[in-house]
Amino acid sequence: MPVGGDASRHLSLCVGCGDFALADALVNIALFVPLGLAFALRRARAGRALVWIVLTTVTVETLQYVVVRGRTASVGDVIANTIGGALGLAAPRVLRWVLASAPRVARATSAAAGAIALVVAAALALQAIHPPPSLHWTRHAPVLRRGFEPFTGFVSQVQLGGLPFAEGETRALERRDSVQLRIALRSGRPPERLAEVLQLWTPAGHGWVWIDQRGTNLRTHVTSRADDWRLRGHATWASGSLPAAAGESVSVRIALQRFRYDIEVEHGGAVMKKIVTVSPGDGWRLLVPFERQRQRERWSLTLTALWVGALLFPLGLFAQRHSRKLVVGAGIGAAVYFTAVPFLVGCAALSLAGWLGAAAGYASGAAAATPTVGDWVGRVNAWVGAETP
Repeated sequence: MPVGGDASRHLSLCVGCGDFALADALVNIALFVPLGLAFALRRARAGRALVWIVLTTVTVETLQYVVVRGRTASVGDVIANTIGGALGLAAPRVLRWVLASAPRVARATSAAAGAIALVVAAALALQAIHPPPSLHWTRHAPVLRRGFEPFTGFVSQVQLGGLPFAEGETRALERRDSVQLRIALRSGRPPERLAEVLQLWTPAGHGWVWIDQRGTNLRTHVTSRADDWRLRGHATWASGSLPAAAGESVSVRIALQRFRYDIEVEHGGAVMKKIVTVSPGDGWRLLVPFERQRQRERWSLTLTALWVGALLFPLGLFAQRHSRKLVVGAGIGAAVYFTAVPFLVGCAALSLAGWLGAAAGYASGAAAATPTVGDWVGRVNAWVGAETP
């Protein structure tokens, strides 16, 4: 959809540019994997299939430039889409090669288990919140970025750990495991675009927490390592939490821990609270661009289930192809891992949706490797050329 109603054309010739360059590239790769698989199912020649893949992505980007205004046509997207299509095209051949040998199946099972542990650990490390040794804060930036407009309200007071915190003052954090912020402000005219309200800075001059407003919605961004890797970070919307008129008193409280942050907005006796926790099933947050918090809430349970299920599917597939004993052992090992991680690192426990997704993904992988569960599995085995164990 067009961004912010902008009707202008945008063309990006830069590869790897943008705040979320890696996230966008990974999503664009995944987007075209099914197209490559479709060509593989049709047993199309690799060269001809790649030509059609390239033509498809070029057509999409051209339409974004010519027809769907407000979006950016990107050469980087064409490259990422082509890589995804090529991966999908090659996947059946690679899978057939792995399943043709018992030793390769055993190694693939170990690799799938290691990949699960690595992906979950990396996702948690990228989403963890690490407070700096000290902070200072400023009001909205004097030089506005593209797509921003001035904040017409006024920040009257900031407290850090319950104590007044003057603008420009550098304050050491006594406790870095739990940072408590309180911002008192006078509301301004609800802006049509983003308006910067306040920013908190590290000693190195990097933004750590900043607060923006659009309409009556408040956005809080907390920096994590995901920002350094150009992935989606912690950006939370408190929709409808701010006054629709200027001049009203507003109190914003933010409590930050390593794998959790709480946001509370109060004005006129109304209080809105947001609690965001990070669990081993939340790796999808690094990739999915939700513009409004209510969209994340609507889809979060489904995406958590799909994410964990996708991680467990290959493990179930390869373990079943190896032996029934390994299916049981690998399943127990995965359950122990997802249970132990929250205790080891202090993150939130895997949600019920995550456990259901894990069970469904693992069982689906095991079922796909079992030719006796139905004709559709037989067709899949025929497609990949796998021999019945």
